[in-house]
Amino acid sequence: MKIGKYILSLVLVFTLIAPVVSADSQQFTDVSSDFWAEKEIEYLAEEGIILGYEDGTFRPNETVKRSQAASMIVEALDLDTTNRPAADFKDIDNSFHAYDVAATVQDEGIIGGRDGHFMPNNALTRGQMAAVLNRSFDFEQPEGTYNFADVDEEDTFYNDISTIAEVGVTTGYSEDNTFRPNNETTRAQFSVFLARVLDSEKFV
Repeated sequence: MKIGKYILSLVLVFTLIAPVVSADSQQFTDVSSDFWAEKEIEYLAEEGIILGYEDGTFRPNETVKRSQAASMIVEALDLDTTNRPAADFKDIDNSFHAYDVAATVQDEGIIGGRDGHFMPNNALTRGQMAAVLNRSFDFEQPEGTYNFADVDEEDTFYNDISTIAEVGVTTGYSEDNTFRPNNETTRAQFSVFLARVLDSEKFV
């Protein structure tokens, strides 16, 4: 009887101290293990490229702001943000929380803004995203061109879109062979494209 109680006590002790392993093993409370971009988001979080929000969420379906995309690129490329020329944008000054990031991406020629404006809180379109990735990672221009039904040679981001498609970063929307360059980019989409660039063997 005493032996039985002793064994039961041991079982209870080990049950209490055993580590609890989550089936999702997720970094963010709103990104489940079956979410379509979960692996890429987890990868970027583990690499310290994305941090999410203070409440533990990532908000993958929200649009990615231009300042957020700039911050992710700076982290991904491990760019030094110190001793950069002052940012030459009319809509931000050095009190802006991501001023050093803005100055860095402008200095690197990654994001130049429009009419002298950085527009930090504007959503990044898919066409702009293609340009940001192409400028950031300086892909070799492919010999061929990848044609989407809604992107022609006169489009502003035609070369950028064709390039990231040729190198395997994007396939667009397979159901109608479109890229939808004017659509806003979600945080999940940007994460997927960035992860594909950083680790093509794993994610392409």
